[in-house]
Amino acid sequence: MGFIDGHLHSIYLSWHDLSLMVEEGIDAIVTLAYTPIPPSSSSSLRDHFEHLMFDKIRCGSIGLRAYIGVGIHPRNIPLNNNVSTMDEYLKVVENYLGRANLLGEVGLESGSELEASILREQLLLAKKADKPVIIHTPKTNKIGILEKTIRIIDDVGLSDNRVLLDHLTPSPRIIELVSDRDFYLGFTMQPGKTSPEDVLYVVKTDEEFVERIILNSDSGVYPSYPLAVVEAYEELVEDLEKTVAYRLVSLNALRFLEH
Repeated sequence: MGFIDGHLHSIYLSWHDLSLMVEEGIDAIVTLAYTPIPPSSSSSLRDHFEHLMFDKIRCGSIGLRAYIGVGIHPRNIPLNNNVSTMDEYLKVVENYLGRANLLGEVGLESGSELEASILREQLLLAKKADKPVIIHTPKTNKIGILEKTIRIIDDVGLSDNRVLLDHLTPSPRIIELVSDRDFYLGFTMQPGKTSPEDVLYVVKTDEEFVERIILNSDSGVYPSYPLAVVEAYEELVEDLEKTVAYRLVSLNALRFLEH
């Protein structure tokens, strides 16, 4: 198995981008639900999920296996967020979750009660469908939001090893929060997010993290680099055994997805 990019949004990547990933040794990607403009209706959300299903075929045609995630990103919660509207959106998620590989990208952005309620309902759907979950953490108030997210996971009763907490940073408090849990830990290789040096710091803090770290590029709408995972591996093998570094860019993701 080659490299696996553990979190991106392939519907916003060109054929050239995807072909280049294959040429550089990326065999699989985890492509997640997200739109830069919130869906205006449940029908729009359904169309977005259909686009993701189509992209699985597009990626497959050039030799790239795509694991598909569906869900309501916290920045995609509709402005018209009355109860009936949200029930319709959640029903769409439930209907497509059976066709998808996982729930994602979901989570909290501001940490509002509305976001928390929607996250809780989606986690219950994932638990019922026995699907893994990728959970977004925001740039702002990351620690406070992560603490709230973990409380919601615990309230739902979702097993730690079915959850990937993503866009983490090497903050001592974040390391403390996840050190005695079994969550998978997502690190995004982008300037301003995390770097291979950050990952090395986390690994050296606790070697057990080697079994749970999954690297990603988060390529898609915003400035990013589709080969970020490949280049991170090339840097990491300067300080880690190849077999160890390979876990972070392939084996851990495969275990999380194929559990």
